[in-house]
Amino acid sequence: LPSVASDAPRYLSRAKGDARKALKDMVETQEWRRSYFSDGPVTDASVKEDLSRGVMYFAGRDHLLRPALVLRPARLPDSWMANRALATGRIIRLLVFCLEYMLQYMLAPGRVESGIILLDM
Repeated sequence: LPSVASDAPRYLSRAKGDARKALKDMVETQEWRRSYFSDGPVTDASVKEDLSRGVMYFAGRDHLLRPALVLRPARLPDSWMANRALATGRIIRLLVFCLEYMLQYMLAPGRVESGIILLDM
């Protein structure tokens, strides 16, 4: 479980100390990651156009230094709404990219270990 092993304490905490449940959740997460990223990571180039629409963006940090990700559904293009399945896939891809970016570059173990998501309707 290489990609989730460093998060073992978080899984154990979420499972309220139940090591078997924590391990089960870690295995399920690893399987999802392996499936979702089977064609490689979501790259900045692959989401650049969608990010430029301002549907999702980082707006700095809150007073606890947590990264603030803003979601603005009002900025979804009308063309996306013509095909809801396609729109859902694009939104999930954007969200995965932003969360992976946050995990890789914006968190500091022991200091900043979470982020916030603001939904601007």
